[in-house]
This record gives sequence, C-alpha cells and structure tokens, in this order.
Amino acid sequence: MVKNIDKSSPIPLYIQLESVLRNKISNKLGVNAPLGTIKELCKRYDVSAITVKRALKELANAGIINRIKSKGNFVLKQPSLKSDKKIMGFVSNRSPHQQQN
Repeated sequence: MVKNIDKSSPIPLYIQLESVLRNKISNKLGVNAPLGTIKELCKRYDVSAITVKRALKELANAGIINRIKSKGNFVLKQPSLKSDKKIMGFVSNRSPHQQQN
C-alpha cells in the first residue's frame, strides 16, 4: 500500500495516487462522501491535473467513485482488498536491470 506520493519511485504517479485514494476511501470515507475536485486533489497531493484525472478515471472504471462534472468526485462503494494488485504487478514486471535503478 502506498501512503504518500513518492516522485522518485518507479511506480507511475497516477498508480500511487490511485492507491492513496483507495486507502483513504477504505479507511475514512463513506458512500456518497466527496473525494474532492481535480484542483483540490492536485494541490493536496502536489501532482498534475493529468495525474489526478488518470487516477480518478481508474477509480471510476472500477466503480468506486462517481465523477460529476463541475461538482466533484464522490464515493460509490468501498474498494476491494485487491487495491494494490496493480502496484505489485508493476513492480514485479520490471526487469532486474530496471529494478537496480
């Protein structure tokens, strides 16, 4: 589980942010709770709008959040416990040469 965004990590920022948001939803937010706007999330996590949009898109595609234009992003359901599968897959799929960097 990623708790903070690590810009020096080989894991893409949008995947890290998705993990952070999944954790926040699991531990602190209930159904229909606001997750924040793109602008708010950019500022809170110090990442670009493109990174936030990609992470939110992944959460929306998983059916975890509902994105409402000009309103914000809202929790639809609690994420499954398999939330970090993407991060683990990303790390394990790297070649040994890439992992040394």
